[in-house]
Amino acid sequence: MSTWIPFILLLGMLLFSASVAAYDHRRRQTRLPAEAIQLSVLIPCYNDAATLAATLDSIFASCRHPELEVLVGNDASTDASASVIDELAERYPITVHHNKVNMGKSETLNRMAALATHEILLFVDADTVLNPRAVADLWMRLESDPRLGAVSCPYQPLNKGWLPNLQSIDYSMIALLQGGYNLFSGLALWGGCIAVRRSAFMACEGFSLSAITEDVDLAHKLNRNGWRVQQSMVAVRSWVPGTIQEWIHQKMRWTAGGFQCLFRHPAVWIRNPMHIALIGLYSFLSIHCVHDLIQNTLMLRGILQILDVLNDFFPWRDYFPAISYLYASMIREQLWLFAGFILLNGLYVIPLIRQRRDLLKLFLVLPFMLAYFPAYMVVASMGLGHFILHSRRLAIQEARAW
Repeated sequence: MSTWIPFILLLGMLLFSASVAAYDHRRRQTRLPAEAIQLSVLIPCYNDAATLAATLDSIFASCRHPELEVLVGNDASTDASASVIDELAERYPITVHHNKVNMGKSETLNRMAALATHEILLFVDADTVLNPRAVADLWMRLESDPRLGAVSCPYQPLNKGWLPNLQSIDYSMIALLQGGYNLFSGLALWGGCIAVRRSAFMACEGFSLSAITEDVDLAHKLNRNGWRVQQSMVAVRSWVPGTIQEWIHQKMRWTAGGFQCLFRHPAVWIRNPMHIALIGLYSFLSIHCVHDLIQNTLMLRGILQILDVLNDFFPWRDYFPAISYLYASMIREQLWLFAGFILLNGLYVIPLIRQRRDLLKLFLVLPFMLAYFPAYMVVASMGLGHFILHSRRLAIQEARAW
């Protein structure tokens, strides 16, 4: 029964996070007019010619304040981004900056932030599509809490396919976890859509060039400087990796960045250990369920091989019911735990169900828990190795991470 202890702890912590997130979301629902939202929107662009137009369309549709400021930084793109940006500048009132050499996302955003004029800065990736509810929620959270330094929106995939669908469950799990932090202070920000106070951003000296995940690193620096961090429960849409190679690259970077923050800002993690506890418990149960599934499958295969040999002397149909009952009795607890873990993962799919056809996403729970997340853990170990190999170089503050 000892395996049930981490399961019960994980279930309790997830239900707590879900309750906090649901209460927080209901309490903050608002219909703030788009004309009332005054922002400086900063968009870094590197080879995003195919998606930038949709991003700008969504920004101007979600925020129509007469003093809206939009800055686009082209970080020496090698595709048609430069010409696309110049064409879009004729349609929209945007300020364009073309970097002569590639400086990286962090440096590009830091330079644009220094030129922005409004107190609230909204960092939006060039492959993210906003919506009015998300922008209004970001604005209202910052306006209602002077201690709040930054807030970000989770995102769901814009592209279709089996891999993006599995990632939608992954993002839902992260959103559920981080939503619970709104009661205290979050340890991460979603890099595709971050609203931050200019004063807090400058006090933290902006994004760190040596940070592998500059968004998560910013959340930790804000916490260290006495600011709170929150997550909106209104999702935006973003393009996600569509191939295994892209997915591995992204997850390696995320994991390496997480370990970097763990070692760079240990005091922040110690004050809020729930994140590590939840990841640890979920990983333990995932490994345990996969191990039991393999072990029980091998056991069943062995039993069937024995029955096949005995079948020449005794018809197996005569005693198969007794063997089946004995086998089920041996693995009863494991079956209950496996079923419970399936239902637990089903919690992540519930927020994704908007219409009847979305119920089909429930069939993704098994591949998510038996294939996607175990593969994630393998890639996470690769990310840890990447961080260890490059930790000395990244310790130099001027070193660029990616």
